[in-house]
Amino acid sequence: MDTFRAEWKFPNNHSERATAMKTSATKFFAENVNLFSDPKQNPKEYNLFMGLHALSQQVDAMQQQLAAQAHEIQQLRQALQSMRYPAP
Repeated sequence: MDTFRAEWKFPNNHSERATAMKTSATKFFAENVNLFSDPKQNPKEYNLFMGLHALSQQVDAMQQQLAAQAHEIQQLRQALQSMRYPAP
């Protein structure tokens, strides 16, 4: 995990985080559903891609929620810091 952090810079802005968190996996699985699977000809493959697409959507949603919570925590920390050390 430390290697991942070293390679990828986490954006400072909340909206940038939410945008950066969206994975391309959701797009790829949606494309796979549309291009490579037919529910009538190959229902197993179709269900697989639909399941992976749904899973990636939920992961994206959780990542966005996590980014929002991290932003909220940062704001709370700043508020607490300013209460401890008020500006003169």
